Amino acid sequence: QEPCCWMQPHSSRGWAKNCAICAQASQSLANAVSNISKIRKNKGLNMRLLMLWLAMSFPAMAVELPPKELDCMEKNAYFEAGNQHYEGIRAVVAVTLNRVESNIYPDSVCEVVWQKYQFSWTHDGKSDIPANKKQFAKVKEHVAHALRDYKGGYKLQNSMWFHNHTVNPKWAKQKRKIATIRDHTFYGDH
Repeated sequence: QEPCCWMQPHSSRGWAKNCAICAQASQSLANAVSNISKIRKNKGLNMRLLMLWLAMSFPAMAVELPPKELDCMEKNAYFEAGNQHYEGIRAVVAVTLNRVESNIYPDSVCEVVWQKYQFSWTHDGKSDIPANKKQFAKVKEHVAHALRDYKGGYKLQNSMWFHNHTVNPKWAKQKRKIATIRDHTFYGDH
């Protein structure tokens, strides 16, 4: 009989039984353990590379979004942090998912992203179609990795707000500063 476990799905704040994901994760773990000796033999391998390899070995552990929700997430990451490296994109993904999981924001990525006046690109009057296809492809890769990181526990200390350094919003004074990543500052509640 297939072993079962409890996994938290992306679309619910509750827990649900999911045997297929658990079985896939168990198989991925077995494969990873069998390959650890190969990794350890390469003395030039750094920890970041090892973590990336482990993240790639556990696709079942990533937050899975339906295509429409994933498109909203990818566009949000592109327009908010597409000019940044992975860390900036990962932080925007974390804020978006933290909002989905909170009780004060809508329950889907698209609803969070398109909520009035929450993300500047959604109401700036410009095209919502990514102009730089090469850059958008890179952002999509970063979003895929960020969804794995989020499932693995990276939530940027439950940060729910951020702003670009070119603006100075009044609400920022009422929040706790969590991090500065490139040209964005991220905040949480006090």
